[in-house]
Amino acid sequence: MTANTTKRGFRNPAEEDRISNLPENLIDSILEKLPVQDAIRTNILSKYWRYKWTTMTKLVLDKQFSEKFTKNGAFDPNGFITITNQILNLHKGAILTLNLHVPDMLLGSFQEVDQWILHLSRNGVRELVLTNSNRRYHLPSYMYLCTELRNLQLEKCILKPPPEFQGFIFMEDLFLTEVDFGDKLYKTMITLPQVKNLTVHKCINIHSFNIKSPILQNLIEGKPVNRSLDRSYPSFVYCCLNLRKLHLQTPCILNSPLDLQRYLYLKALSLSNVEFGATLYGKLVNLPQLKTLTLIRCRNVHNFNLQASNLRYLTIFTLPDATLLQLSHNIKLGDLDQLQGLLWMLQNSLNLERLSVLKLQLGLPGMNLDEQPAISYLEAAGCSIQTFNQLKIVEILSIEGSI
Repeated sequence: MTANTTKRGFRNPAEEDRISNLPENLIDSILEKLPVQDAIRTNILSKYWRYKWTTMTKLVLDKQFSEKFTKNGAFDPNGFITITNQILNLHKGAILTLNLHVPDMLLGSFQEVDQWILHLSRNGVRELVLTNSNRRYHLPSYMYLCTELRNLQLEKCILKPPPEFQGFIFMEDLFLTEVDFGDKLYKTMITLPQVKNLTVHKCINIHSFNIKSPILQNLIEGKPVNRSLDRSYPSFVYCCLNLRKLHLQTPCILNSPLDLQRYLYLKALSLSNVEFGATLYGKLVNLPQLKTLTLIRCRNVHNFNLQASNLRYLTIFTLPDATLLQLSHNIKLGDLDQLQGLLWMLQNSLNLERLSVLKLQLGLPGMNLDEQPAISYLEAAGCSIQTFNQLKIVEILSIEGSI
């Protein structure tokens, strides 16, 4: 019998407790992957584990967590507010990541939530997900003291930073859903020098939102809740000259080629409920890097004369008044992606009267392009060509290659 075994031949439990002997950062990683209630229950394992959970840098108090306590009310011993307070009060050290959900329940005020935000502002939070099923939550001034934030997701909040607020200088990703920007925020410029991804979805008073974000690459502007009489191009979009992807759903009017061609690096553009103003007619909108274009329920598309030499994917859904369609990019019929996009666009242009194509490329000698998929697609039984009863003029300015 060795020194590491008991009289009955079993190993010493201390020798078998391999998890407790793991590196601290690995133990923290294991705890953070557990539901927070299970992580707290590890305190009964041994003295070593009693306070381990209190140093976790990531806490997930999400919708799944809150629903377990909502039925007990807010301030019941097992209520949502009481349990959340206990967790945060017992926690020691920094909370770098917090996922918090405020459930739909009777709350006299958001005083407790304000205190949680204050607690975060003093502990260097870097990632905050604050979702909300309650009434819209007015973010306290402490929110703007969370200067270490890298990622922020807000839902059903009121965003009104103080005049002295300079912005979140380390922010990289910002996701805003049903946020109210108020009617006075237009006087405040929010600086986001490191943000690369911004999503603004179903927000209120979107025209009051002004940002300065020089390296923003991906912007998704979802359909606003309130339809303002102001149909001008959203002002905050102007400040994002390095965009690679723009998805715009706010009903607005594009009146100048500069509204779009200021984005020299734009590769993907999606426009919904946008009207192309009469002042665009006859003017070229040059987007040299654009590869993907999607138009959904847009009006006066005949005013939109796009020049995009690298365009490959084109999708158009429902053009209610399209009678003139101008394609100012090279169309390669042997490219299946372009062919499908072109046919889909034509099938959604039922009132088309005039089709103008700048350059049509057929099969070219030496072209490194497998045309068989495109040919097979055209020959397929399910591929039907739209009948254009209103079509009067088809204009093709240049054709290259041969069939």
